[in-house]
Parts: sequence; C-alpha cells; structure tokens
Amino acid sequence: MLSYRAPLEDYSFILNYWLGAPDDWLAVPQFSSLDAAAAGQMLEQAARFATDVLLPLDASGDVQGCLFEAGQVYTPPRYREAYRAFIDAGWPALACAPDAGGLGLPQTPNAALNEMLSAGSHAWTMCPGLAHGAFECLRAHGRPELRQAYLPKIVSGEWLATMCLTEPASGSDEPRTAQRSFGGSAECSVENEANFASGGA
Repeated sequence: MLSYRAPLEDYSFILNYWLGAPDDWLAVPQFSSLDAAAAGQMLEQAARFATDVLLPLDASGDVQGCLFEAGQVYTPPRYREAYRAFIDAGWPALACAPDAGGLGLPQTPNAALNEMLSAGSHAWTMCPGLAHGAFECLRAHGRPELRQAYLPKIVSGEWLATMCLTEPASGSDEPRTAQRSFGGSAECSVENEANFASGGA
C-alpha cells in the first residue's frame, strides 16, 4: 500500500516565515480576510483529501487507466466519486476570481493544494489539473460571451479543460500516434500526426 503524508509543517514554514505570505495578504484588500490560521486549516483539509480520497485511487489510475467502450470513456473505479467530493468541497473555486463565482484566494495556497493532489494521485489530478489555467486564459482573453458561458462551469467543476498538443514529439507517445479529422466545413479541417492529450477524458 502506498503511503503519503503531506508536509504541512514545511508548507507552514514556507508560507508564514520564508514568504511572509500572511503579511502580504493583509496588504491586498481581496485577500485581507485570509490569515495564517485559516490557510493552515485549508491546507489540513487538502492534505486529508489527498491522503484519504486520492491516494487509494493511485494504483488503479496507473494500472487500469481509462477505458473506451461503445463510444464512451470510463475513468478508473471511484474516480467519479473522488471528483464529486472535490467539487463539493469547493476546491475548483479556491483561487478563481469572485466575479466568476470563485473564492478569490491567493495562488500560494492553491499551489500547495495542487502539489498535494498530484502527490495523492497524479493520474487523477490530470483531470482537474488544467482547469485553473483555462479559467485564467479565458478570463483574460476570452470574448464576453465565452467568459459568461465557460467560467462559471469551470469554477463549479461542472466542466473541465483539456490541453490539446498537436505538434509531433510534444508528448511521450505522440510521435507514434496519428490523427486525421475532417469536418463538414473548411473551419473543421485538421490533419496532423499527434493526438489530444492531458485531461481529455
């Protein structure tokens, strides 16, 4: 059985003493209600989720992987339940802007959360791991109608994001894959030698 113990003491030292993050949070009105104690409690809950929920899934994610049957993709056992627990706890909203439904907390505790999720089960974390980057990209550069349609669903966890790598040799097995996609219009015509990867399930 795998074991994992989140380095909460290290996180506390880095946030509170090395970075002095709580003092910086006080200087930013958006973060001023977050203090060291609240951040510590948040990280304790993240550690519990990574250890109690994700760690038991780690082996099945690596051994079984996803299945594709009859046009449907199936994640490994208990992945769905783990994701439901993740969104019910509000983790996707942690560092997302409040104007899109997020909690608006700093990136520092969010970075610690993501490190713990990956330590618990990197395979599982590939599913929600790209969502925050997609959120920030759309929020900064998306048209208003796209922001309105996508951002609340990413924040709530209803929708995820994928990274589409379309250049040869961009991933571990991508040079050996081939994909051809032809839509009914010129806008959809694509031909390449790579495959979509990372969180596309």
